[in-house]
Amino acid sequence: MTKKRGDLKRKDDREGPSVAEIASVIVSVVVTISLFGYVIVMAVLAPDGPDLVVEQTSVITKGDTVEVHVLLTNKGGVGVRSAEVEIPCDDPPPSVTFENVPASGRRKAVLSCPADAEDLQPEISTWVKM
Repeated sequence: MTKKRGDLKRKDDREGPSVAEIASVIVSVVVTISLFGYVIVMAVLAPDGPDLVVEQTSVITKGDTVEVHVLLTNKGGVGVRSAEVEIPCDDPPPSVTFENVPASGRRKAVLSCPADAEDLQPEISTWVKM
């Protein structure tokens, strides 16, 4: 029996891709699209920055000085590497630096001012985002 020219399979006449190849391509495409989607969502929903609030919690007079208790609250979604709080009651103003205040974190401190000081309200002078 002789084989005719049309009976021989050429390389161009192979069957299509296997099921494993198709599944691998589909999984790769889904993973890639998911990763890009995640990056886009995180870029859009990224927190704006820290929302720092400082308040005076108590004032205690001790002789010729006043102890001012302060509370720093970070209400934002991003931590703060450092935040400096000062009270403009003296020259130079007394200050304290809080290190590593996480998102939704709180820190307390006590600052001393002269007893005759009028302005005992703490304020944030500087801060550095993480």
